[in-house]
Amino acid sequence: MYRKSKATRLVDDLVGGEVSRREFHRTLAATGIGLAGTTLPLSGASANTDPAALSVFEWAGYELPEFYPGYLDKHGAPPAFTLFAEEEEALQKLRSGFPTDISHPCSGSVARWRDAGTLRPLDVGRIEAWDDVFQTTKDIRGVKIEGEYYFLPWDWGNSSILYRPDLLPLGEDEQSYGVLLRPELKGKIAMNDSVDSSFAVGGLLTGAENIFEMTDEEIDDATEVVRALHQNVRFYWSSPTEFEQAMAAGEVVAAWSWNSSIIEMKNQDIEVVFMNPKEGIMTWICGFTVMSSGVSSDDLIYDYLNAAMEPRVGKYLIEAYGYGHSNEKTYDLVPQDVLESLGIVDPVALMAQGNFYDEIPADIREKMIVKFDEVKAGF
Repeated sequence: MYRKSKATRLVDDLVGGEVSRREFHRTLAATGIGLAGTTLPLSGASANTDPAALSVFEWAGYELPEFYPGYLDKHGAPPAFTLFAEEEEALQKLRSGFPTDISHPCSGSVARWRDAGTLRPLDVGRIEAWDDVFQTTKDIRGVKIEGEYYFLPWDWGNSSILYRPDLLPLGEDEQSYGVLLRPELKGKIAMNDSVDSSFAVGGLLTGAENIFEMTDEEIDDATEVVRALHQNVRFYWSSPTEFEQAMAAGEVVAAWSWNSSIIEMKNQDIEVVFMNPKEGIMTWICGFTVMSSGVSSDDLIYDYLNAAMEPRVGKYLIEAYGYGHSNEKTYDLVPQDVLESLGIVDPVALMAQGNFYDEIPADIREKMIVKFDEVKAGF
């Protein structure tokens, strides 16, 4: 008897209407299901079966039609989406020869993807909103390599401490990652199960010169902070849903969080604050790349990219997911109170004082992983 994989069953439920797209995205994150190579079926007459049709290799949850309405308006059918759950997984599939036209990595992966021969340069002259893209996002490492642009910044967000002010009242002078180390918060913190996140906190609090290229001594210093943080951690989360539920119940008072959890908590009428710490908020940015393995026309590729860059798309991204959009004109469409609740009233100032996630050299990452595993094992 044929037994469907978890990923296939989830996709079937999504298409059949048994789960929402948001629930689908959450379940993927919670279960760690890998979707590289899982093509999301598109039902009925809207399915595009043309073998030369545009192909998009995308994170689960970003295949929604709200992210490319202009493309639908022009062509009457969506692209063919293949979903992935993690960038390393996606890169390995690309290296194996998987053909696709567009993908959606984050900035820290672009150089590696380009060095693997999977990318070709963008023609920024065909990006209608290029001049409206925040210059800050164009200047980060990975966007432009050896004089050519390989990355179109699209979505960005922050990682920081989300806390309940009714259970953890903090003054302006207490906005610091150091709050996570307070002895009185033992068992009341939830932390992302990520070496990048834990060592970002450790490196920032110990004053590492570059938290993504720490020396052995800096890694040792940061490890002591990670160890102190571990003493306060109630649990490490892999899906934001885990800590959102615990925070709503008052089991944890603070957690390492992404922007999207602000919306989820406020939908439950739970008052929360997303900290902008004095050490600098952590900022990530993802975007679109044009793939060397693609077979569709450039006209289709740039129609899709231009559709994704429209301010109305950015408005949906901000209001539905809580993430920022790279087009400056987007923010004119979003209500001020929404921007305030998400802490992105002034994106330029926020990005200027943030710490953009960058690629960590493999040898340094391996050292961090060893230390992180030791801390979690109690050594």
